[in-house]
Amino acid sequence: LLNGGLGLNVLTDKIAQQEFLGINLSYAYRIELAGGNLGVGLSVGVLQDGVDVSSIVTQTQSDPNIPSSSDKASSFDLGLGLYYNSDKMYVGLSSKHLNEPTISSGSNIINIKRHYYLTAGYLHEINTSFLLKPSLLLRSEGVTTSIDLTSLVEYNNRLWGGVSYRVLDRA
Repeated sequence: LLNGGLGLNVLTDKIAQQEFLGINLSYAYRIELAGGNLGVGLSVGVLQDGVDVSSIVTQTQSDPNIPSSSDKASSFDLGLGLYYNSDKMYVGLSSKHLNEPTISSGSNIINIKRHYYLTAGYLHEINTSFLLKPSLLLRSEGVTTSIDLTSLVEYNNRLWGGVSYRVLDRA
């Protein structure tokens, strides 16, 4: 019926009177392509930020740093991704917060930047017992970038070990 999969992601974070909520509905569709599979994913949702001032106690009646009433604001959020894999390799490209949402309430403005992700990996058969699996993950929001380089060695499909190196964030 769906020719893919559905997902729901709910994130909530509460620190003192500050509360953040994110709800995203995701859909992924997969098709066979060139000896492998191509997956296409879409995520739509809402992000909400707010403050509950009902439990704040102050010494002065009108502290200008504290909002006079509880305040919540929300914004639409959008994500998109592509992922291709075959028996020997995979590559994926995705982006979160494509529309760069802004959550603007009376007490706070949050500008969320678009984030990009690139992942790739390869399977190399050293011999009948050992496989080498190098991979990379690149993350960026357009200003800073980090890269994780990883390599795993697998023995007889039972034992594996590896190393990972993160290149420092670059501005």
